[in-house]
Amino acid sequence: MDFEFNMCGRNGKQCRERYNNHLDDGIVENRLSLEEEKILERLNDQIGNKWSVIAKAFKGRTANFLKNQLYSKLRKSIRKLNKFMKEMKMK
Repeated sequence: MDFEFNMCGRNGKQCRERYNNHLDDGIVENRLSLEEEKILERLNDQIGNKWSVIAKAFKGRTANFLKNQLYSKLRKSIRKLNKFMKEMKMK
């Protein structure tokens, strides 16, 4: 029988991802500054969706965090635009 002594029910890759994205003490989780947001948008335009490459430009920020920040900002902008379009249609 093959036994894996993994008490938390995660495999090695999942444990590494959890540490890198959540448990590492070097992770900065506060909001992005306006300057950081501009840099993120610029790098995304230049590089595309290569989040690990983009994350290297931000000390203490994970690729997952940056991706979530950008997409939540885009969703917010789209919601505002849709609301505006709906209001214009009603007039």
